[in-house]
Amino acid sequence: MKKFIVFFALIVSVNVFACKCAYQSFGERFEKSEFIAEVEILKTYNVDFNNGEDDRFYKADIKILKLYKGKEIKNIVIKGKLKTDQLEEFYGGGDCSVFAKKGEKFLIYLTKDNDFIMNSCSYKVGLESSKIALERKALNFLIEKNIKKTNVYIGDLNLKLFSNSIEKDDFAIYKIIANHKGKIVDIRAVKNFKSSKSEEILKSVKHSLVSNTKKQEKGYYMVLFFRKEENKSLQEDGFSLWN
Repeated sequence: MKKFIVFFALIVSVNVFACKCAYQSFGERFEKSEFIAEVEILKTYNVDFNNGEDDRFYKADIKILKLYKGKEIKNIVIKGKLKTDQLEEFYGGGDCSVFAKKGEKFLIYLTKDNDFIMNSCSYKVGLESSKIALERKALNFLIEKNIKKTNVYIGDLNLKLFSNSIEKDDFAIYKIIANHKGKIVDIRAVKNFKSSKSEEILKSVKHSLVSNTKKQEKGYYMVLFFRKEENKSLQEDGFSLWN
């Protein structure tokens, strides 16, 4: 009975302190992040925070493999404990902890609002991930075209009818023009999907955004990803744009 009580207490504790992360679209992440780079972890080590009274963080020396946005840095602060016992490691992440290891390589987005501290809510993609190629293409395109205002969230956008006409692993970028009240007055394709129905897709996007867009300043951009292997549906960051 005592063992059951202890086990139940552990479950309750994990649920109470569970780390909750808000979903962000690719466009939101790109605009809000001040540091975006592909990095390799060279070394992890403990650091003295608050005169040794705070052991919830450690540091990692990094090698920047490719810098997309921000200034070059040599190390990052990571939420978590470098040395943990088996129980803590099993439940690690419940308090947003991250267990980074030497040799890990990933694409990471960090913000000033979070003091550039990496935690389990920080968006990162392993360089071996199948998602990385398409995301690299989008990042390179945005930087090449000097596009910065991409803070657009899209609601349900039903484009299943076009899924067979779009080439595998592609993305589109649309410029949204709104008036001072936030009402959309025009949508233009900066980069269309490679599709024979690109104009029909644009019309569908325009129709969907009329009722979903919040008030924003004039001239901003929306990025859409298409991953044909993911249920043959149009997706943004792996999340379906319709139910």
